[in-house]
This record gives sequence, C-alpha cells and structure tokens, in this order.
Amino acid sequence: GKPKAVRLTHRNINCDLCAFWRMILWSKRDRVAGNLPLFHAYGFTVEFAFPAVSGTPVVYLANPLDAAGVVKAVEGFRVPLLTATPTFLQSYMRKARPEQFASLRLVITGAERLRPELSAKFRELFGLEIIEGYGCTELSPIVTINLCNSIYMLGKHAHHPGSIGIPLPGIHVRVVDPDTGVELGPDRPGLMQVKGGIVMKGYLNDPEQTARVIQNGYY
Repeated sequence: GKPKAVRLTHRNINCDLCAFWRMILWSKRDRVAGNLPLFHAYGFTVEFAFPAVSGTPVVYLANPLDAAGVVKAVEGFRVPLLTATPTFLQSYMRKARPEQFASLRLVITGAERLRPELSAKFRELFGLEIIEGYGCTELSPIVTINLCNSIYMLGKHAHHPGSIGIPLPGIHVRVVDPDTGVELGPDRPGLMQVKGGIVMKGYLNDPEQTARVIQNGYY
C-alpha cells in the first residue's frame, strides 16, 4: 500500500520495551546486537530504546546485511541477545560456526513468518530454538512472542511451533468477526484487534485513516 508515517509516542515505546524487558529473563550480564535498522520500529525499540532504558550494552553494526560482521560481533563481544528477521538470520547462519554463536541464549525473529525448516536447521547447528514474535509498526512494534512454558527453557525450546505466541504483559488481544465485530472463541479465524499502551497515536496528517484502524482503543 501507500507508505504511511506512524506517530509513536514516548509512552508507546516505553510500554513495549518494558513488556519485552519483563519477558526475556534479563540480567546485568546481557548484551544485545544492534544489527537492525534504527529507522524501523523493531530496531528502534529493541536495539536503541531498550538498551538506553535498561542499561544493556549494545554492539551496533552499520549494515544488517553484513552477515560476517554480525557473526564476528556476536563472537567477539559474547552477545547473548540477538534479534533479527528470518531472512537476515538465514544469512548469519551461512557464515557462523557453532562455537561463534556459543554465547547466544535468546534469538528472536520478527517482521516476517518464520519457516519451520529454518528453525529446525538453526536448532541443529546451534542448539537453540528461534523464538518467533509478531507485531507491526503501529503497535510499537512487538505484540506477541512465542516463548516457552518454562523460564528455565527460555531460548532452548518453543512449546508452540508455528504460533506467534502470547501477548506481552499489559497488551490485550482479541479475535473478532470482521463483519460484525463480535468476539470469537478459540480456533475460529477472524480479525485480530490489539489494545494497550503500545497502540500508536495515529498516522501523520491522516485522521481519516487513523479513525478507520483505531476504534474504541483497539487497533
């Protein structure tokens, strides 16, 4: 579609990064790879705002397509947290030996669907499960993460492969009939609506489109 400028407030970003922070079993020993573009909400929230607020050291890289550079940074700085798109991660896998990713404890992908064969290959090579997330720019951007059922298996296992997981703390998600707006029960397809502090202020200079996508606080 036509490009849109999304207005995200300090509250939007803070709500999302604080919810993310609570879910990843963070410690003072953590570092994060700054491999995603900061002009996108995914990179901005997870790799700029989150490190700034939490005090987590971040190793920035100029080019997310520089797979060899990313692998070298993860190995050299003993980085435990890596966020990427599945496409970026696939290119990193081609360059990395298992010992170069030995420091990783949590690998999260978003922005596109995670293919099962990619997840299986990553698990075979590095002994970690890729954790899939879902979101969009209008939602600051993370809505859900497919974490495991036990914090002791965090990063090692995802209990619901092929799922986008559960909403982060403080985020309400429901599925409704796209025609009637009636909330649906489990296992019924419909339109997903999201409510919480992560919902954008609106589209820049486009109140009509904003009113179409945000109704009663739900995006």
